[in-house]
Amino acid sequence: MAMSSTTVLDDPAFKLRVATEFLKSLGVPRRFRDTLPDLVELGKRHSIEQPPTAEKDKAEYWQFADLIVDLAQAIWKALGDRRIRPELVGINSQEAAKALQRFAAAVEARDAAQMQNIEDFAKDIFQKRARRPQFGEIRRIVKVIRGIPRKTRRQILRAENIPGVVLWSPVLGTLLRVGLFFYRRQYTNPEFLSTLMISDSAGDTAA
Repeated sequence: MAMSSTTVLDDPAFKLRVATEFLKSLGVPRRFRDTLPDLVELGKRHSIEQPPTAEKDKAEYWQFADLIVDLAQAIWKALGDRRIRPELVGINSQEAAKALQRFAAAVEARDAAQMQNIEDFAKDIFQKRARRPQFGEIRRIVKVIRGIPRKTRRQILRAENIPGVVLWSPVLGTLLRVGLFFYRRQYTNPEFLSTLMISDSAGDTAA
């Protein structure tokens, strides 16, 4: 009997597969995608904003933090290479870049006090509203969605809680949801499909 979309999304293995395939299509290198299983397991034992006090747990906690920094930086670079603005999901690019730098510096310095105040790093990165994508940007987002294997794509198209799927991250989940929205529209609105054929140069000019 086929599994319902809700049941599938409750499956940790499926969540991990979605995250891996989405990040692959986005252009995140394999060496960072391969750390996802370790991140998931370490995340069960550690909370990034709560550094452990026991010496026996500190090494593993900082390993967890290092993996998060590496993956976050790889995702940030992939978005830039794809020319997809974080503003599409309500993130201020400049403030987010500063926050990521502060986070990376705190991890590199093994500064437990800074890690306890990690929410302060991100307090200015969220905008009041997300920006609307430009034509060339829509085309690039849809290309990322099309890069996800068909079987996985069909399953997540039926999902109701997309933000909970990708890496358990609201930001990446929202980016996936935005992409799926435009992916659906290209099949339901012939005029929309024609906008996807506009050249990248036209989209860049609009952006």
